[in-house]
Amino acid sequence: MERRIGRMIRNMSLNRMGHFSDSGGWEPAVDVLESEDTLYIYMDASGVEVEELQITAEKNRLTISGRREFPGRNLSCIHQLEIDYGSFCRRINLPVAVNVERSTSRCRNGFLIIELPKLQSRGKFNIPLS
Repeated sequence: MERRIGRMIRNMSLNRMGHFSDSGGWEPAVDVLESEDTLYIYMDASGVEVEELQITAEKNRLTISGRREFPGRNLSCIHQLEIDYGSFCRRINLPVAVNVERSTSRCRNGFLIIELPKLQSRGKFNIPLS
């Protein structure tokens, strides 16, 4: 009995109990990948309904917010709780300038995939003197 209570106390923490709040205290995992002409953002969005996602892009920053609902109803006991639930907001500083008007997004296999075309430099440009 003592071991069981000890394990229960170790598994309980303010962070674990915060899953049910709307404080936005968790952040989904994100990968940022770059090709020659595109920046790719992959976010773990498993369990998040597409209608719950909001994506805002600026020239060098991306903000993804949403909510993952807790699936349990009328529970009498939680034996293990490792998945984060509730609202989230993830801000990502982009390593390069992107063309936000040409950006696209889709969900596939539990991932939110955002494609951000890079702003293309026109090469050398002469600046006229006035």
